[in-house]
Amino acid sequence: MTDDPAKPPSWLTPGARAEWDRLADQLTGLGLLTAMDQAAFAVYCQAYDDFIESVESMKGEKSIIVSGNGTAYRNPKLCTRHESFNRLLKAAAVFGLTPADRAAVKVVKSEKSKSVKTFAKGKPKLKLPRLAKSG
Repeated sequence: MTDDPAKPPSWLTPGARAEWDRLADQLTGLGLLTAMDQAAFAVYCQAYDDFIESVESMKGEKSIIVSGNGTAYRNPKLCTRHESFNRLLKAAAVFGLTPADRAAVKVVKSEKSKSVKTFAKGKPKLKLPRLAKSG
């Protein structure tokens, strides 16, 4: 991953890359996509592409298949679609990409906190109590 949060990883599939390109700038602008979030966002984008692929693979197929001897069973592709949908929703929730999840996401846009700046300069803000010497 890179320090540029809007730059996608090279291993994304074309469909996942398209989803990245569609949302990355918006999420970065909202403070929801930072360099630390790239892996999680890549997982979302790949889950999105996997779901679309599973839906496409079922076009023209039925959810219930009847075998030659008359036994009915679920189309295995339906299970794949269901699993990819669940992964997509779980990953989307992290970035507030559904209406319900968006209501729960807090976006805090602020400069680094004063304590972080102080810590980075090597001056701890908190004073620790001294331990009493024994003996």
